[in-house]
Amino acid sequence: MELTKLFEGMSERYQNLFLFLPIYNLNQAKKPKYKDLDLMEIGFSILLFIIEKMLTDRGNVTNEQLNQFLSQLMKEVYDQAYSYEEINELREFIVDEKLRKNGQDFIYEYMDYQKKEPQYVRFKLIEYDNWTYADHTNKEVKLRLTEKGIELLFKTKEYFSEMQISITMLYFKQQLEKGAYSQVLNIAKELLFQIDSQIRTMDDYEEKIKRNVLSAFNQKELESRLQRSYEQTKSERKQIADLQENVDRVKLNYVNGALSIKEKKHYETVLEIDRFLRRSTPKHERLFTRKFSLLSSLTNSIQMLIENAFSKHFQFEQEIIHNWIERKVTQEKVRKILIPIMPYKRPRMFNPLRAFNPQVIRKKTNEIVEEIFELDEKELYKQSLLEELKEKKEFERDKEIVKMVLLPLLEKDYYLISDVLKELRKSEFKAYTEFEEQYLERFLELSIALHQNVYKKFELIGDEELIWDTRETKLLCEITRESKKLLEVQEFEMFETERTYVFLEGSILTDYIIRRKDLSR
Repeated sequence: MELTKLFEGMSERYQNLFLFLPIYNLNQAKKPKYKDLDLMEIGFSILLFIIEKMLTDRGNVTNEQLNQFLSQLMKEVYDQAYSYEEINELREFIVDEKLRKNGQDFIYEYMDYQKKEPQYVRFKLIEYDNWTYADHTNKEVKLRLTEKGIELLFKTKEYFSEMQISITMLYFKQQLEKGAYSQVLNIAKELLFQIDSQIRTMDDYEEKIKRNVLSAFNQKELESRLQRSYEQTKSERKQIADLQENVDRVKLNYVNGALSIKEKKHYETVLEIDRFLRRSTPKHERLFTRKFSLLSSLTNSIQMLIENAFSKHFQFEQEIIHNWIERKVTQEKVRKILIPIMPYKRPRMFNPLRAFNPQVIRKKTNEIVEEIFELDEKELYKQSLLEELKEKKEFERDKEIVKMVLLPLLEKDYYLISDVLKELRKSEFKAYTEFEEQYLERFLELSIALHQNVYKKFELIGDEELIWDTRETKLLCEITRESKKLLEVQEFEMFETERTYVFLEGSILTDYIIRRKDLSR
């Protein structure tokens, strides 16, 4: 086995492992006062509580809600009554200090044996949800899981079974918005599998209810559990419809306009995602119907058991036919079952007199010859090389423009873009005139794109993670690799002003401020 094949996919496995480390380290660095507590278990419980609120409530939790949850958890699991101050201190230690790392990113380094250079994994598990000044004045903090936090639960399957499909759909939506279509396709397959699994579970449960209702379960407990599961599936119907609208919107974006070779591949992946999602929708409706039917059957289950208990004779229609119809047994399967005991045809026997029967000669059919036209592979390869070269040149051009816009953050906390342009115009007039002649239009486009781009961080991210990210995100990561001091800046913001800047050729730019983002709030 080649070494490259041995380490293939190692990067993704490393990242999945690193997501788990903040939870694992809870028990490794805990305070003496918490020595009797399983902080790793409590940490997972907190993540599950937040994801439940994200799916069923307002999409976030407050510190007070976390305190109430922890207080109830301590009473039920550890049989300990904590005061408000003790619970608040426990929450600050687990949530703020460990899981949130006081607002900083978790950064882990590993060796990429394919590229033979160190790579970095950088992520957060919990973040603020739409922080506003009003929240600051009311001293209210709203928290939610990040994409990586949701991915941790998704990868480890550490969540409630009735919420499994909802979390998968939430992860589906986030990855679709990010443009990670290959990953979305895998999630769509996972979603279909989960729905099928729940349908089989409901079928098996119904059989158990009919056959063993008195000893297999507590009726009230099961009814309560099924009611929660039914309500969850009811809310999932709207979620799956929203997912279909999002996929249709992505398809429309590709339909309008000519597509490059890469865009055609993306479009094919989106169509595959659409096919799996359309297969999931009717199956999810069937799951919804099965849960409703199962709830209804609970009230009649005891009566059915009593009736079956006094049945003295084997009833073919009730015991066999009914089950075959429910399980959709095909004619071919029925034939295989019945033929050994009820042969409907005599076995063939050798008859020597058939040698005198008229001989039948088969007619030959004309073979249809299909012509296959082969494309000129050399020409296609040549065109792809030219396109790659052109793409590299354009990327280098964009990188120089972004460096001109953002590198002053190394020395300044904030500045106006007009100050950068005026300084270039004053110190290197020739270079400035060439910039206006050749790159002005692209500079304006990148300014708008950077302002609108949600991602405004300086991070060291591997190329394999950036395949489906926006061009602006790739540019930010590339200039961070070249100027690693930008890691100290971490994140930036852009705000437009009422001022304007006039270029030599007459174009007018709305001036904007670039500043370091304050991460301490």
